[in-house]
Amino acid sequence: MTYRLGITGGIGTGKSSVRADFAANGVLTIDVDQIARELMRAGQPLLEEVRKAFGPMMISGDGELNRGALARVVFADPAKLAKLNDIVQPAIRAAFNAQLQAVPADTDLVACEVPLLFEQNYDSYFNGVAVADCDAQTQLQRVMARDGLTEVAAQRRIDAQMDQAQKRKRADFLIDTNGPEELRKVQVMQLVSHLRGL
Repeated sequence: MTYRLGITGGIGTGKSSVRADFAANGVLTIDVDQIARELMRAGQPLLEEVRKAFGPMMISGDGELNRGALARVVFADPAKLAKLNDIVQPAIRAAFNAQLQAVPADTDLVACEVPLLFEQNYDSYFNGVAVADCDAQTQLQRVMARDGLTEVAAQRRIDAQMDQAQKRKRADFLIDTNGPEELRKVQVMQLVSHLRGL
């Protein structure tokens, strides 16, 4: 039987680094953000739906999604964020489900990075959930640095997601991403060993 592990955590908590660590340990991984990016490429029907809902300024000159413009609109207005999720989440879920079903039957472990795992009720897909976790100040600084945002704009994006404390409570496994990279890698290696031993 394949053990299905969900990886989640708030924006800037290190989910993608954790998923990469699983891959480095020979674990098959699925990245829901990557699925979303593929579905929103130029010419894709989903991108056209977003354009119709939020206006032509959501599309950049090369026909691709203007992520910055869309983020500025939806993270400033919870109703618009909900509207975006209503448009894109069903397609993302269908594509994710197809990838999960395509995992070979003899695979012992698959790790899936799902940013909105709890918010979008992906829990039932998984045997366990690992939450990438760091302190609030580290999270804020990472989001500001990564996306070139002001403190207010970064905090708005953090606040648009489920509180990190709630995610910690619902986690089966916690991966501390505050410290050095090597510490995170060791935690993931230990978790891989534990899950493969089940």
